[in-house]
Amino acid sequence: MKNGVLLLNKPKGMGSTLAVSKVRKLLNTKQVGHCGTLDPFASGLLIIGFNQATKVMSFLEHEYKEYETIIKLGSSTDTYDNTGVVVSSSEIKPFTKEIYLHIPKYNDQQKGSDWFEFFFKSFFEKVINSFIGTITQTPPIYSSIHVDGRHLYEYARENIEVEIPKRQVTIHEIKLLDFGHDYIKLYVKCSRGTYIRTLGVDIASSLGNDGHLVELRRLSIGNISVNDANSFDDLKEGNIKTISITDAIPFKKLFISDPKILRRVYNGQDIILKNEDEEKIVIVDNNEATAIYEKIDEHKYHCIRGLFNEDIRFKRLEEFYQ
Repeated sequence: MKNGVLLLNKPKGMGSTLAVSKVRKLLNTKQVGHCGTLDPFASGLLIIGFNQATKVMSFLEHEYKEYETIIKLGSSTDTYDNTGVVVSSSEIKPFTKEIYLHIPKYNDQQKGSDWFEFFFKSFFEKVINSFIGTITQTPPIYSSIHVDGRHLYEYARENIEVEIPKRQVTIHEIKLLDFGHDYIKLYVKCSRGTYIRTLGVDIASSLGNDGHLVELRRLSIGNISVNDANSFDDLKEGNIKTISITDAIPFKKLFISDPKILRRVYNGQDIILKNEDEEKIVIVDNNEATAIYEKIDEHKYHCIRGLFNEDIRFKRLEEFYQ
């Protein structure tokens, strides 16, 4: 496969590394990378870059992410999801002192399932809305975060105590999609680095319950949606849909034809762009994303990532100097 970005609808039961390995074999290509790791129990969008597209994966990683998840109430696990061992369980407590304060006295006409649904929904929404904004999370011990050169899950498997570093993340939006006696289904829009497993456990705790995730599906990374993704069946049948590096990068595209500017771009030099205000831009040459530049002064931009190989670079520079 040439340079490009493939969107995969990853199924449950498969880790991101294994999914990428399977794609590599199916498409018979070597230089492959991905962004936005998904846990094995999760499904949804996994972005995979080929060849030169591997260079832009880190830029896509910084985009916001959208998920749907289901929190099971009544028990917690060591992994914060349904793949782990139950470490505590308790009777589900949907009614708390706080919810009673929200329920006014009612007469016989107000009784019924609709009335209870309204107040349960009101209570749940108040709790989940308290998580919107910048929050501090403690990631689960079963995670790939590095501490002193080792993954946290390695410490967990060896029963070694380790201090888990806290992190600040941003929850842009949470919506209550559905709920029942022992579960809550949510939509979450969040920043890079957010652990939905931790968020689920924290929300359950705020409701006075143990909890863990039983479903997690990633819907999008930035403006790239799982609705446009390939399944493994698509790949096996040869129905492969990819997007170009140019379309994948979330920055403004600037189409340049001036040889003087392009010479500097292919040499990784700073360029002057007097009519631009964007912090980051993508230089496009011959309809191909060529480099990512970042503003460092009023009109000066600095190259932070070249997206060409040396063969293309020498060819274009030779053409410019003719």
